[in-house]
Amino acid sequence: MDETTPQNQGPKEEIGLGVEPVQQTSLNDSPAKEEPKVSVPPKISSIRTYQTDAARSVQENKTSLVRMVIAEQGKRDVQFRELSPRSSKNIVLISLSVILLIAGVLLATFFFVKTLNTTGEDPNTVPRIKTFILTEQDVAIDITGNNRENIWKKSTTVVKNLTPRLDTLVNIYFTETKDYLSQPEILNTERLFSLLESRIPSTLLRSLDTSFLFGIHSFNGNQPFLILKTNFYENAVAGMYSWENDMAEEILPLFGIAPNGKSNLYEKDFVDAVVKNKDVRMLTDNANQPLLLYYFKDKKTIIVTTNEATLSELITRLSVPKSQI
Repeated sequence: MDETTPQNQGPKEEIGLGVEPVQQTSLNDSPAKEEPKVSVPPKISSIRTYQTDAARSVQENKTSLVRMVIAEQGKRDVQFRELSPRSSKNIVLISLSVILLIAGVLLATFFFVKTLNTTGEDPNTVPRIKTFILTEQDVAIDITGNNRENIWKKSTTVVKNLTPRLDTLVNIYFTETKDYLSQPEILNTERLFSLLESRIPSTLLRSLDTSFLFGIHSFNGNQPFLILKTNFYENAVAGMYSWENDMAEEILPLFGIAPNGKSNLYEKDFVDAVVKNKDVRMLTDNANQPLLLYYFKDKKTIIVTTNEATLSELITRLSVPKSQI
């Protein structure tokens, strides 16, 4: 045995120096250095905007931004519709305002025109009305909503208070307004006798034309007259005879010369008479003076008046050709 070889030599063990063995690592696997964590406070915006409010609302309430935009647009649409002139509420308000304005203007115009037409002082204040004889003046009487007593009263006032020039004719026509938006309409023959509640025979009324002429002749006072036109002479003649029983009671109040109360004049009969070589039917007063008379100037014209001078003037004017009127 070799002396240098120790006995009972066991396995060789490396004698450590108290240093742990270094684990070999790859260059690529070198550990990253950890940086210290620093808490950063959230930024606080100094200006509140719609964007920040929307973002906060989305975070807190989990509301869809699209839904918010739609809701906001809906609010704007509602406000626009309410403020728009085309909205139903505003259309109604605007329409009512316009109607009230127009009604006010029409009412003011109506009463202004009515005031002018009822004065009867200046012939230039009213438009001339076309008639079938020459007249120098036109005067309107508004009888809207009036009964026959009121019509008689208004007619009497105009007949007595007018002051036309001597030997001139005044055309007095009656008007009626259906409503405040309508223009006054001139009464025709049938409407006049209807408002007067006349007992004129139906055969006579049917034979009369729609136009008539009522007025006064300025001669020895204001002498009233009524001219009727007929298209059926035979029926007109028979009808006038039948109407004689009630004519004075209905026509004299219109003429403004009706006796007060129930007069015996209404019970008197018409008689045949001759005036200016004209055959007439006449009703006289208690002094046997003409009170009411009527005359067929021709087969189309009936004149009702109160005296001979007026009858003569009307016959003369009716003889003037229409082209000269």
